[in-house]
Amino acid sequence: MDYNISTHSVFGEYEGRENQVTAALLHVIRQGGEPLLRYLIDAASGLLPDNDIFIGTQVACKNQGKKSVFDGVICSRFSFTFVIESKVEKGALTKAQVDKYHDCLKGKDANLLAITPDEKIPQTLHKGDLWLSWNKVVDTLNEYNEENENEVLRYLIDQFVLLLSNLGIYDKEWKERVIIVGGSFGEPVALDFLFYACQSGRYFQRAKYLAFACKNRIAHLFEIVGEPEDDVDIKTRVPANYFTKYEPNYVPDKRKLFMLKEVTLPHVIQNNNIDKNGRRCAFTQRQKYTTIDRIMNATHTSQL
Repeated sequence: MDYNISTHSVFGEYEGRENQVTAALLHVIRQGGEPLLRYLIDAASGLLPDNDIFIGTQVACKNQGKKSVFDGVICSRFSFTFVIESKVEKGALTKAQVDKYHDCLKGKDANLLAITPDEKIPQTLHKGDLWLSWNKVVDTLNEYNEENENEVLRYLIDQFVLLLSNLGIYDKEWKERVIIVGGSFGEPVALDFLFYACQSGRYFQRAKYLAFACKNRIAHLFEIVGEPEDDVDIKTRVPANYFTKYEPNYVPDKRKLFMLKEVTLPHVIQNNNIDKNGRRCAFTQRQKYTTIDRIMNATHTSQL
């Protein structure tokens, strides 16, 4: 058990992970006020009405076929409603739920804002709905915090990020993480065509980099471009000459696809893994993880 108080968020009194993170986010937004709210809604590709005061004379108004002309009007257009639905599991936002929310909001000047851990916008949302991933929320709050001089808000944002990290909803280490996979086939493909494909649904921790262990060494490092995609027919996504060279008898199937960009690895990392019998063995049969700092400085796999 971890008794270090610095590893625990102040947002700990709510029951249920969805309730906890939603209430915590609302506390942060309340403290940040309109400027922070605008920053988050902008990150969700949405717009808030401006808060300028409108002053006009002889303003016409139509309602149910009847027309009136007011001698004068003073109003503010800063009027909006957002209904928030949060999920803490990928793929948990169902069409039935979204349809039910829209039935409740029908005829009302309100927008649905969904916040989920999905890597791309859920297809269950309706046109015009707003969406943020929890990773995007955290990245946006951290960006806002760089210019924020409100010490209480800075503290609350830091605590909110800590809460999501502790709950496993936000992975603050992913930008430093390297996936290392066995690569006797994958490495030459990546070098020639800058992608890696494996069976669809295969689980990986989120990472920014990918490397291949083969021929008793790690010799090449790649940055992962965008998010990996599941259920992809690579026939529609990769150059035709890939199939001529590597899969002439290709049978269409669905795969997980990583698009890659090569990064210079300072030196080859030699495999010095030893099994229980004292013999050298493969560094990985499936996948392992390390950090970008370690892989950039290692000369042997035992340093990873």
